[in-house]
Amino acid sequence: MKALRLLGLLALVTTALAAPAPPAAGTLLKSAEVKAGREHKNVLLIFHASWCGWCHKLDDLLNSAEFKTSFDNSYVIVHVIVQEDAAHKADENPEGEALLDSLGGKDGGIPFFAIFDPKGTTLGNSLAPTNIGYPSEPSEVTHFMGLIKATSHMTGAQQAALQAFLSKKS
Repeated sequence: MKALRLLGLLALVTTALAAPAPPAAGTLLKSAEVKAGREHKNVLLIFHASWCGWCHKLDDLLNSAEFKTSFDNSYVIVHVIVQEDAAHKADENPEGEALLDSLGGKDGGIPFFAIFDPKGTTLGNSLAPTNIGYPSEPSEVTHFMGLIKATSHMTGAQQAALQAFLSKKS
């Protein structure tokens, strides 16, 4: 019985050691900027964690049948994992907290997002003046839609549909 437990523990440790470390946040952002340049898009960088309900709500919006194509045609979307619970700490992207801090999101909670052009210039973020996270209040929807209008390739009709959807939910 002891041999089985030891074998199981050894397998667990070996699996944990074999798992690749998540890429550094700066590496993810740089790769997204290169891809955005090739595809004539901007980068939507989202800081999130597995436990964050609002983070999942934002991802659901970005991946919804109604809006996924509109977001994908405008942005290279990249996630940086930060502020994980103890069980998921190993999933965090190195340098993620430092990047979040450098963008003004240190104490604002998550999701926090920023939009960059392919050259790395920040075009906007979720501070309005505090972090809006997922836009659920009328002022947050207004800020979010201002960012979308300024940084996306969405048509007026696509923007109107997105604004109507968010306004109905707020």
